[in-house]
Amino acid sequence: MLVNLVSGFDRAATDKVAPEATEGYAAAYALLRCMRMKETSMREWLAEGLEQLKSGHAPWSVDRGPIHAGRVRESLRQLERNLQSGKIVIKEAPQTRIVSVNELAENNDKQLSQATSLLTRDFPKPFRRYKGRLQKKIEETMNVPTE
Repeated sequence: MLVNLVSGFDRAATDKVAPEATEGYAAAYALLRCMRMKETSMREWLAEGLEQLKSGHAPWSVDRGPIHAGRVRESLRQLERNLQSGKIVIKEAPQTRIVSVNELAENNDKQLSQATSLLTRDFPKPFRRYKGRLQKKIEETMNVPTE
């Protein structure tokens, strides 16, 4: 979400538009909406995030942001309940395509680098812990034996 917000912030400066009118901001908003946050709460998180970015700071630590493990789990459980009850119906499978990691990286390198830099500077310990846990998960995934 932070990368999306950084993207919106950068695009707003480049295109001379309000950050709220950018694709990055819209993507950050959509992620919060998927997490079933209330409208006022979403707007507050995003507004505070933009203010912190304007000041040259990371808006929140990786362990204190608007999206956390409990919120993700509950949103997934609610989606499953809604699918089972028929409250949500998926009429057709979403369109998919294979995209290389290099293509994704090219499009997001600048924003990812900015977000990483801000988190490393403003919240070094939580960010180191996060990177360590992420690396461990990647290693576990890579070492899973296949049959």
